[in-house]
Amino acid sequence: MSIKMNLTEEKFQTLLKLAYLGNYIVNGFREDDRLDEYEQTTDELFDLAGELEQPDIEYDEELKLHFPSQDFEDEMGEHIEAFEDHSFWLQLIDRLSWRDMLQTIGEKEAAAMNPQEQSEKVHTFEEKYFSEIEKNGLKNIRIKE
Repeated sequence: MSIKMNLTEEKFQTLLKLAYLGNYIVNGFREDDRLDEYEQTTDELFDLAGELEQPDIEYDEELKLHFPSQDFEDEMGEHIEAFEDHSFWLQLIDRLSWRDMLQTIGEKEAAAMNPQEQSEKVHTFEEKYFSEIEKNGLKNIRIKE
């Protein structure tokens, strides 16, 4: 099956950015186990962008592939950094809150709760962490020895 799309140049640029960001999320942390379907699809889009002489696309003669320019990668890096920063704080708060809830009520009682009850219980701990981190960042986060 083949799918055809009619995109404005602006929408095509947005599609390139989405493909780059999506591939980064899926493969950015991988080494030998990269998911080829994401990598290949992104490469195909960048090759098409190069053929269409889109801005911010460069060609590597040796590899015979089109790549995003440094300006493109810098712009996407800003989005990635914002996402990673936001995710870091949410994950930290979520994991600390779950830990504290389990330590407070016990794993057995937590397992007996339905998901709504667990969520409500965890939320009380999340509020504490959101407030603390908003005021002080990591300043007061310590590992007890």
